[in-house]
Amino acid sequence: MVLLKVLAVLAVIIFLLRRRAPVSVAMLAGILALGLAFSPSVGRFVQATWLSASDPRTLDLMAVVALVLILSHLLHESGQFKRMMEALGGVVTSSRVRLAAMPALIGLLPMPGGARFSAPMVEAAGDGMGLNAHRLSLINYWYRHIWEYSWPLYPGILLASEFLPAGGVLSLSIAQFPLTLTAVIAGLIFVLPHDLPKASLAPKTSGRRRAAIRDLIVNASPIFVVVLVFGGMSVLADAAGMAGANRPQWIPKNLPMTVGLVTASAVVILLNRMGLTPVGNYAFRRPDLAKMMLMVLSVFVFAGLFKHLGASKQLGEYLRAAEIPPVAVAVALPFAIGLLTSVTYVYVALAFPLVVALVPNGGDPRPFLVLAFCFGFLGCLFSPLHLCLLLTKEYFQADFKPIYRDLIAPIAMVAAAGVVLFLLLR
Repeated sequence: MVLLKVLAVLAVIIFLLRRRAPVSVAMLAGILALGLAFSPSVGRFVQATWLSASDPRTLDLMAVVALVLILSHLLHESGQFKRMMEALGGVVTSSRVRLAAMPALIGLLPMPGGARFSAPMVEAAGDGMGLNAHRLSLINYWYRHIWEYSWPLYPGILLASEFLPAGGVLSLSIAQFPLTLTAVIAGLIFVLPHDLPKASLAPKTSGRRRAAIRDLIVNASPIFVVVLVFGGMSVLADAAGMAGANRPQWIPKNLPMTVGLVTASAVVILLNRMGLTPVGNYAFRRPDLAKMMLMVLSVFVFAGLFKHLGASKQLGEYLRAAEIPPVAVAVALPFAIGLLTSVTYVYVALAFPLVVALVPNGGDPRPFLVLAFCFGFLGCLFSPLHLCLLLTKEYFQADFKPIYRDLIAPIAMVAAAGVVLFLLLR
């Protein structure tokens, strides 16, 4: 019964999205359907909705996404995106590598909605290549997420490492790095076109190449600033004993990323002598930012309700009562939660305790956790609620159907790699 409820809620959202309803409308319908299916009373539903909407983590993430959009807007308006692509074309001669390079570079930044940051870069890199909207969306979406299986700066990796009986985040990152390599290879086979023209901007002299490298470093400097500020503040917080569970509640979890994005925006403004007018115009005179904020809020309210109304707990209990083997639970439960919430740390927090509890006594949980992380993240990638998918689709004005059709093969390849890795680790 609980499985049918969960599938029905997801069906409502997918139906409306396929009917081209605004994302906020589809999510509102999904929120109401979730309340009807799992809430014992209207009062409980209202309380859970308020808890989800007012959660400091939700507001923190909304602030980060807003700053991502502002930084992206500044880079676009200043022409720095175009200069970055021109410089990359002078360094990289392969058109396929250029298309994948920028979203992959942005993927090193653990920022919500980062695909919206890289979308204009992919659009500029693909200019004149005859690529349609769904292919550009697919390239941006896939390569934006190749690092999330193993990059130790991602919250999902950090949280998952807490369930290991020995070792830490580095140990888990190394164990799961083959998944990142598989994602890169799957992208080369199934995502990137094979018949692209050779890049026309390749320099003919070493002097031009050095100049292109210099221009790339300068124009990509805001990205490096975000990484350096985020990494530096995170290291300092850890050294001061103020990271993870020791972080004071009054310090926003994403403060290092927030400071990094603000600093990077300041770098763009100073490099291009823009002033603050473009920021004000984008924030207050255009509907883009408000529209995206509403989308983010609706996604995280749904994810919060899924937890607060006990839907994830009931789903886990159902799978356990059915006496499904631990391997099946490690595959099905994270995938289902990832599919429904689209948030990595949610499926880790909700599914991993159950996966560990179902591991046979004396067994090593590492293989099961790696398998669970792989399938949970694949569920997130395939989720119609995934913020990066929604932002990418909105930017390129693409349809869901061809994107999902072409996601099946690379996702299946990574899933197969996850199973092989599970067997090797056992």
